[in-house]
Amino acid sequence: MELLNYNELIQFQLNHIDLEMSSFKKVLMTEAYPKHYHGSRTLEIHYVIDGEAEVIIKNQRFKVKKGFVYAVNEFSRHGQIPTTEDGLLKYQIYLTYDDTRASQLEKKYIEEPFFLFEDKENVKEIFELIENEFKNKHIGYIDSIKAFLQVLLIKMLRNLNIDNRRLDNQTNKNTQFIIDEAFLNENATITLTLLSKRLNMSSRELERFLKIHYNKTFNQMKTEARMFAASGLLVYSDKSINEISIIAGYTSTEHFCYAFKKFYKHTPNEYRKLRRSLRNREPGTF
Repeated sequence: MELLNYNELIQFQLNHIDLEMSSFKKVLMTEAYPKHYHGSRTLEIHYVIDGEAEVIIKNQRFKVKKGFVYAVNEFSRHGQIPTTEDGLLKYQIYLTYDDTRASQLEKKYIEEPFFLFEDKENVKEIFELIENEFKNKHIGYIDSIKAFLQVLLIKMLRNLNIDNRRLDNQTNKNTQFIIDEAFLNENATITLTLLSKRLNMSSRELERFLKIHYNKTFNQMKTEARMFAASGLLVYSDKSINEISIIAGYTSTEHFCYAFKKFYKHTPNEYRKLRRSLRNREPGTF
């Protein structure tokens, strides 16, 4: 459940690196979030305000709790599973970056698939200041947010004890964020035509964009998103196969089972039994 969601595009710099924030959210997560990933030159930052969760990043499983920060870079598959009754309350920032002017040292930092640490630099205060600026929108609030974002990234680097490394992000006119959100939240219903119109592109232009930035076709991305969502429901819910097939947008259970077995090499029932049996024995299994 999104408690706050600000989608203003805010461009800023850290040294000679250009960045753009397209989303600032405050989210209460009460159910497992399916594994997914974002496109090229993206960074998604999470700050845990309260609660606890298991975070799966690139098939590694981590425990996070109040005061933890985790960030995922481009193409890093990740998901979250709240482990407390009240769920996981967190801030979430979505950035894109441009690494064309980055030094070799900066590129090395950017290419890290993810970051996870317990906050020692009072990062929470920066998130709260950004939230207040968005809420109040006083004169100069955009400039204030830019400054706070710079401080946030610097504090993240200090938490990681990484000196002389910079973070960067490419401005893609919010395109990748819109694509990622569509496949994550509308995987059962999104169509090439609908997404093309949303992005003010032709279908051919969108297919070309997906090939360049995700190395996949629209149909491949939609199938993958539906399968990721279905797999999470199979493992972390007690919904029937028929219910999951409807949620995933399939017209029949038979069609869903065929597509699922083709993707995962197991039927939905086989997958559910296998993953649940492995869940407590093998870290990194979703």
